[in-house]
Amino acid sequence: MSFYFVRNLTDKNLSTCEPWVFPGEKPSEKVCKSKEDRQFWYRSKSTDWQFYTSVEPILNTQRVSKDNVPYRLHGFCADFDLPLTDARIDEVVGTMKMKPQWIERSLGGNCRLVFVLDRPILLDSYAHSVFVIQQASSWLNLGLLPGLDEGAFTDPTRLLCNGGAGAWRATGHPPVGDPDLQAFIVKTGLAFRFSPVTKNNDIPLDVIEKAIRERFPGFSWPSDFVVGSAGPSFWITDSVSPMSARIKPDGIFTFSAHAVKPFYSWADILGPEFTRGYADGAMAAATKDIFWDGKNFWRKVKGVYKACAEKEMDIHFRVDCGMSNKKDKSGTSPIDKALSHLHNECRVDGAAPFLFRPQGRIEYMGQPVLNITSTRIMLPAPEPGPYPFMEEFMPRFFVTQEQYDRWRAWFRYFYISGLEGKPRPGQAIFIVGKPGHGKGFISHEVVGKAMGGFTDASAFLVRGDTFGSENFHKAVLCIDDESAGGNNYSHDRFGSMLKKTVANQEFRYHAKFKEPCMVEWNGRVIVTLNLDYTSTRIMVSMDNSNLDKICIFKCTSDENIKSCFPERYALQAQMQTELPNYLHDLVKWEPPGGIPRDGRFGFASYHDAEILDQSHQTSKSAPFKEILLEELASFFELNKDATEWRGTVTQLFRLISSNVYNDGMIRRMNIEHIHRYIEAIAKEGIIKCSAETGEAKTRVWTFQRPAISKPLPIFSK
Repeated sequence: MSFYFVRNLTDKNLSTCEPWVFPGEKPSEKVCKSKEDRQFWYRSKSTDWQFYTSVEPILNTQRVSKDNVPYRLHGFCADFDLPLTDARIDEVVGTMKMKPQWIERSLGGNCRLVFVLDRPILLDSYAHSVFVIQQASSWLNLGLLPGLDEGAFTDPTRLLCNGGAGAWRATGHPPVGDPDLQAFIVKTGLAFRFSPVTKNNDIPLDVIEKAIRERFPGFSWPSDFVVGSAGPSFWITDSVSPMSARIKPDGIFTFSAHAVKPFYSWADILGPEFTRGYADGAMAAATKDIFWDGKNFWRKVKGVYKACAEKEMDIHFRVDCGMSNKKDKSGTSPIDKALSHLHNECRVDGAAPFLFRPQGRIEYMGQPVLNITSTRIMLPAPEPGPYPFMEEFMPRFFVTQEQYDRWRAWFRYFYISGLEGKPRPGQAIFIVGKPGHGKGFISHEVVGKAMGGFTDASAFLVRGDTFGSENFHKAVLCIDDESAGGNNYSHDRFGSMLKKTVANQEFRYHAKFKEPCMVEWNGRVIVTLNLDYTSTRIMVSMDNSNLDKICIFKCTSDENIKSCFPERYALQAQMQTELPNYLHDLVKWEPPGGIPRDGRFGFASYHDAEILDQSHQTSKSAPFKEILLEELASFFELNKDATEWRGTVTQLFRLISSNVYNDGMIRRMNIEHIHRYIEAIAKEGIIKCSAETGEAKTRVWTFQRPAISKPLPIFSK
């Protein structure tokens, strides 16, 4: 856990540090021995040392101030103004429940205890930070050593001068963590925002009965230990009456002759330490791993975060946690306090799935958010193992060994990014081939299951689903033979969404009836389609803006590959052992050096030449490209000395319109259509052309003669 430091006390700029590894050699002996000289040295602009703090302000590059209030507390630094011996310090540390991780000697030779927290305490104001630090003095039992500098300890702005190299000694104890830390956070948060609770008697009777049996070995109750039942006043010395007490929800009413008062609370009977400890523990347990996004509470149900309304939380606290909704003299109940704690201390700016990131509260784009993902990547087998079906099928599925290697490189880069918990972007892929040859098996059973599952993204990517939040819960979005090419709107939307899922890593996540927020998504889109021209219309324009973002693979047309597949359910059972073994070898496999790398997507995109040609032939601009080629060929045939055709889109439209044979084909075209077709053709890069600015800011296009491969028949005008 990082602390923060400045170089001298005139320096305002904070930097992160771990003060116990500071290598600085001690300053002069005069500075070390003279407090007055040290103070001067502290404030000298030429001093280059380390003055550290465990308090992180909102703007963590600047020191804590009135305007830059404390934000998080990473530890506690207790400075003792006495040169205590190591033996005395070690003796006291051994008796502490919360133990420091480091013992430091200051430049003046005095002692410091540094407690590092397993996770930081969130602070909401300067006053809150002071209160939390003040409470920590007794929580950490710092009074066991004499000479604590209370002013330095409780002042969030105070910086401590590092003792330098050799001044730090590790105790060997782990950072202060849960459940003690959680209980301390809950306790201080409640105490700061509400009046301190003096009684903690709302405890379930089954817990009370168990504690009484442990505290009073001879305890015996003649009936069930429930409200209203009668029994002896067992805690009162010399009381012998077997039925002198009645159980109340928060204690026992007694009329024993030996009693000094008629009502004894559970704190009176079991001791205030028990009731306080139970209240702190119950609150910590009840609120642990629960968050509030301003609209819904989020708690784990069977290991998965689920949204809950306040009524559901009330039932959870009463039934599952045994908390009471009975109000005390201040007008609040334990459940009220638990809800208030969640409102104030456990608030997040949104709840969304962040794939391959740790589940729970994380920081994203500088804001606290809750990662509710339940997706878990399939782990590789720990040792090599056989995978006979995949070993036979996978190399045969792709038309060439090169395509199999390129696909494996793509898959390996994707899989390792999830395995390491470091999401990285990658290309979308199209897998094209005959029906029944295993395209769906590759996308669903291999990639999908390895990455923790897949979802059918047709509605989201093709048909314009306005929410689509469920898609961000999985790392693999599959589309199987979806006819996005049926109309221009769906095709344009699909192209835009496909490019966005590859190029962007941030998306707006908005589940119905939930708070929207931004989410990181670095998954992959897999589109499987048949070889026919109707199916391949779904393919987006393969121009220079898309070529690096898309891979195209072609599967074999060998009908014998179908014989590889066992019966459906037998295959699913077989894949439970084969896929982890395959993934083990995939991680160990090194892609061939001949596969070009790409700094953004790991490996360069690959495009099967035949399918790439087919995608060009089925693009929206393909029919116009045929007309254009014919008219340009005719122009160059009639103008044999011309090296280029040059003109505006209007002039090109006139050239095409001058051929009466084009009338039926261009009847529904206008200049705006031709503008877009020419731009698409230029991006495609097959016909070499360029644009420049002409007179009056018009766009002038130039087509070179070499762009026409061979003359086409010339029709009479």
